[in-house]
Amino acid sequence: MKRIIITFFSLLLLQASFAQQPKGQDKQELERKRQETLREIDEINANLKEIQKNKKQGIAAQALANKKLVLRQRVINTINDQIHVIDDDIYKNNREVYRLKNDLDTLKQEYAKSIVYAYKSRSSFDFLNFIFSANSFNDAIRRIAYLRTYRSYRAQQAETIKKTQDQINEKLGLLKANKQKKGESLQDQNKEAEKLAQEKQEKDQIVSRFKSQEKELGAVVANKKKQLANYKKQIDAIVRREVKEAQEKARLERERLAKLEKEKEKTNPVTAVVPKSENKASAPKSKPVVEKKAIDFNLSEADYALASEFRGNQNRLPWPVDNGYLTAHFGDNVIEGTKIHWNSSGITISTNTNANVKAIFDGEVASVFNVEGNYGVIIRHGNYYTTYGNLGSVSVAKNAIVKAGQAIGRAGDSDSEDGRGQVEFMVMKETSYLNPESWLRDRH
Repeated sequence: MKRIIITFFSLLLLQASFAQQPKGQDKQELERKRQETLREIDEINANLKEIQKNKKQGIAAQALANKKLVLRQRVINTINDQIHVIDDDIYKNNREVYRLKNDLDTLKQEYAKSIVYAYKSRSSFDFLNFIFSANSFNDAIRRIAYLRTYRSYRAQQAETIKKTQDQINEKLGLLKANKQKKGESLQDQNKEAEKLAQEKQEKDQIVSRFKSQEKELGAVVANKKKQLANYKKQIDAIVRREVKEAQEKARLERERLAKLEKEKEKTNPVTAVVPKSENKASAPKSKPVVEKKAIDFNLSEADYALASEFRGNQNRLPWPVDNGYLTAHFGDNVIEGTKIHWNSSGITISTNTNANVKAIFDGEVASVFNVEGNYGVIIRHGNYYTTYGNLGSVSVAKNAIVKAGQAIGRAGDSDSEDGRGQVEFMVMKETSYLNPESWLRDRH
């Protein structure tokens, strides 16, 4: 009897475990990432197809080929992660099937024992003997209640055995689906690996073509270096002037506040008579911390707040164009297979011809300038500056207040003459150039 009571509570615990459900969020997220990366590859293929129509494919072809290799490897890595998740599911389901089979064996054994017990105790004498052997009336009542519960318990045993068998069948079905999915994923991985090998060959062909066009590409890069140097010269002069003006404004503001403080001390009879140690409660409040910090940084309160907000959005700022990819990075750039290299104070973005170029953050237009027939726009964000160069046209003027996402002009032609548009984008903190890639959000 004691054994049957223990088994009854074990049965209740087993039933509670039926409610647990496996999590599938990781699988959905991995598949979303894979599909998103494949869409990016499709976009790159479309851009490459567009560029290949033009004989002068230039640096953009190399940038796209490299980007595609990175993305293809990302797809392979994501599939590999998916396979690991499937393997984990297979392991968990195998373990669960093993556990459930053990539970089923235990349930069947206990059910058989309860049937044998019921058979042996089937007479009315045994039933009455169990009740009248109680130590007290209350004990007898409890025994009657137990016998009633025991009858329903046997029915529950049978139901639990059926549920356990159903759950085993369900897990076996999941195992079969897991193994099938793993097989499909392995096939996908092999296909992507074949594509990666093919794309490496295509990239090698581009490098080989660059070797044969080194002289022509060298002339293009020399012209780009000259253009970037002219941009930098004008930008440096404009920003130095802006910084100097901000410093002068801050100096005048410091002098004004110091003068006001002295006048307050002279006109306030309390501060004039009472020692400082005795006048803490009645002394006027000091100027806000924000105001003091702003002055320390040679900024007005508004500019200091704007600069702080700009800085707080590092790695989250939008790109200046809706669609585009990098053809030159911040710092040293090299054309593979050649001795051609150049240094950039910003990034070069290839985009659609005549594409809208947008401000990446709220600010004020510090300058609109011209370099060799193309325009540049500098926007001030406190003591940070963003520059948008190689614009074919502009739609803002100096001192204009702009909002993030507002169109400020249109992209000019690419220096590679590949039929694409191009934007030179830079980020500065006062006169220091920063890597724009560490400020813009990851597009993918």
